[in-house]
Amino acid sequence: MAAQVSLKFEANVPPYVKIVGLQMLVDADGIVMEVGTRIRVTTSVLIYHHPDHRNTAFDLNGLEGEVVAIATSWKGRPVSANFPFIVKFTPKLKVHLTEQEMTAIE
Repeated sequence: MAAQVSLKFEANVPPYVKIVGLQMLVDADGIVMEVGTRIRVTTSVLIYHHPDHRNTAFDLNGLEGEVVAIATSWKGRPVSANFPFIVKFTPKLKVHLTEQEMTAIE
């Protein structure tokens, strides 16, 4: 079970995310998921918008990336995003994920 800690903080976020509050998720093992955390995808996640594999299924399982934003508010209003973590894998590829689809790496 993850404990949730929210802090008000504005960071360098992608232009398509208006206001993002910094949010940290700490799981039972004490692993913190926050902006800048390196992650590895641990489940099969199929996407169709990969720049090198357009319109075909591409599985993210095993790929490593970095959390660049956590969507907690939009235009100053709190939101409960279904896929709150915005993870950057390559300069051209960013994906929204949930905490259950990834794990922090050191």
